[in-house]
Amino acid sequence: MPHLWEVLNIKRDVDLRFTLLDCKILFHCRIPLGPTTNKMYMPVATRGKSRFVRTKEYKAWQQLTELVPISESVRAGPIGSPESPVGIMLVVHGHDIDIDNCAKAHIDFLVRRGIITDDDISVVKAVLVFAGSPLQRNQCIEIVVYPASEFNWHDEQRKFIF
Repeated sequence: MPHLWEVLNIKRDVDLRFTLLDCKILFHCRIPLGPTTNKMYMPVATRGKSRFVRTKEYKAWQQLTELVPISESVRAGPIGSPESPVGIMLVVHGHDIDIDNCAKAHIDFLVRRGIITDDDISVVKAVLVFAGSPLQRNQCIEIVVYPASEFNWHDEQRKFIF
């Protein structure tokens, strides 16, 4: 598997307020951009009670992502679990996107496909969302999963974050 800095095409010494050590990528894929959180569910009233159901757009996207090939090593078992936590980096390629709402569907994709066991904080220790370059035709997202042990905050900046 390639190194993280190779996939993102960045210099190894770029300071992004954190350091991803020269880590190996556990999983990487590029899939069509899914719906934002605002467009995943819609309220429906039945028998005086309201509940939320998946939208047609979200169902169609989920069906499309079922076709994404998953490598043999990942199909053998989840790579993210409480025993082996992970970090997730999402690189959004597109335009006119509400970037803070685009993580949910894509992290749920990882759970649904069995790549990680759950999306709670015992499994996922960091989620980083970056705006990538807009592509000419289709909007897409790159999903990179790496070992959480490779994620390290700079000590001198920790006081501003925590």
